[in-house]
Amino acid sequence: MNKSRQIILILSIVFALFFAACVNKSLAGNDRKEDGKILPNPKKDCPKDLLCTMDYKMIVIDVKEEEEGYFYLDSVGVFYTDQPDRNFYLKSYEEMITEQSGFGLLLAEDANMMHLEKTGTKLTMAGFKGGKEVFRQNYIVGHDCCHVVLLSGPKEILLKQSK
Repeated sequence: MNKSRQIILILSIVFALFFAACVNKSLAGNDRKEDGKILPNPKKDCPKDLLCTMDYKMIVIDVKEEEEGYFYLDSVGVFYTDQPDRNFYLKSYEEMITEQSGFGLLLAEDANMMHLEKTGTKLTMAGFKGGKEVFRQNYIVGHDCCHVVLLSGPKEILLKQSK
């Protein structure tokens, strides 16, 4: 191996170690504040030297009608079950579906992990069409210190056909 390749290899290894250390510190975090209150750090039970995969996880819920397939909604809300006036998400249907989720609805993703307790946070998903609520489903979502995990609740909601 020539000298320039050795230098590139060494610099790559040093950068990777530095990056892993920075990511680890930012994920470990300190207690966070919200509305002047100190909230517990949801990653407090996670090892500080944990290395996670770079996979990006999303929990996607399929909402379908019995015979018609996917059901199109006007908007979707995800709320903290114990604090219904506190939104986790409240978005239009188009904002909730993504290329990665197909036509499924996003319940939670890795970006939300700092808002979820490891052992589980109770969330409620509600779908709206024509100004009316057409479904409401409870979930428990936690994390494994690296990625969000669905702990309880169905991955598919089957609606009765409207006539």
